[in-house]
Amino acid sequence: MTNLNPAAEALEHARYLVEEIGPRGSATPQEQAAHAYFSQQLEKLALQVTSQDFSSPKSAWLPVGLCVLLSLFSLLISLPGGALLYVALALACAALYWALREVNLDDTLLNRLLSSGKSQNAWAIIPPAGEKHNTVILLAHLDSHRTPLIMQSQFFSKIFAIFSLLGYVSLAAVPLYLAARLIVGFANNLPLLLALAVVMAILSALILQADFTPYSPGANDNAASVGMALACARQFASQPLAHTELWILGSGCEEVGCYGIRRFLDRNRSAVRQARFIDLELIGRGEPSIVVREGLLFKQGCPPDLRLIAERAAERIGRKAQPQESPVYGESYILNKQGFASITLNAIPQGKPDAYWHTPRDTMDKLDPATLEMIFAWIKEIFVEIDRRA
Repeated sequence: MTNLNPAAEALEHARYLVEEIGPRGSATPQEQAAHAYFSQQLEKLALQVTSQDFSSPKSAWLPVGLCVLLSLFSLLISLPGGALLYVALALACAALYWALREVNLDDTLLNRLLSSGKSQNAWAIIPPAGEKHNTVILLAHLDSHRTPLIMQSQFFSKIFAIFSLLGYVSLAAVPLYLAARLIVGFANNLPLLLALAVVMAILSALILQADFTPYSPGANDNAASVGMALACARQFASQPLAHTELWILGSGCEEVGCYGIRRFLDRNRSAVRQARFIDLELIGRGEPSIVVREGLLFKQGCPPDLRLIAERAAERIGRKAQPQESPVYGESYILNKQGFASITLNAIPQGKPDAYWHTPRDTMDKLDPATLEMIFAWIKEIFVEIDRRA
């Protein structure tokens, strides 16, 4: 690929991941194959690759679904009253606590008890041409998500959004209702119980259905980003930045709770404490965008200085980076939550979320070479600006 321009090289890497390896579910052999390919491509550039093995849950859906079912179970066993009310209250509180920690991407006893698989991170470091003053870490996750029903159309997405909101309310309402029964001593309110039970039954079905669906081909999410990270590795290995050390990181198991970046930080926390992270997500088609806030229930924002750098870099290539608030998490959520400086770059088709995200239709024909060319120019300008500030 030495004669290809960066955008064309990124496409070829993406093509291999999507069409030769195929869907790359978290902690599956296909994800392991993607890591092997990523490492081999870095080694071909004469870079020293570090691999990190770790264990991860295989599902982002199962822990939350079980919390909802546990809360529903607590309602059912509370019906006879008496001493069972105390057991039901304890279970309802545990369900709420675990669910809140899950959506905040915290490690919990529940996800440690669930089935886990093996995954990897891999990275290489490109030293600067001169004295090191900065560190930038360019990262992209190698796994692809499942294709749940709730993400196959706007209709199902809206239904899920409604029941998710009702579900949060229900998870909080159940322990409050049970505590009130214990303190005040009133009888069962059957209409309220029925309403809570129906909401949680429907929500748990929508959640748990996801783990019975196939994995997405993941062209835009996130093979294009992996390809771009590898193209940047070639570019800056041959033309290093003046004073900025560049890490190229391929992470595992992002789609099930960002376990790859969590374990990367566990191992490298002191070495990367002052680094700036540039996270690539969904960069294959559309106009440049910056994720300024993200998260499922709790939110994290990107650092203002990184946002300003990215916005000015976009202006220098004749574009305007659109701010985006994401209703889901990415690896920048973990990084910013833990006090690191991270920004997520992506592209939005026609100012709207990608309609093929987490679907079987996220295939190579959806990637746009011109967008990838623009993204590379944008990344390069960001790096140059950070290097200049050194």
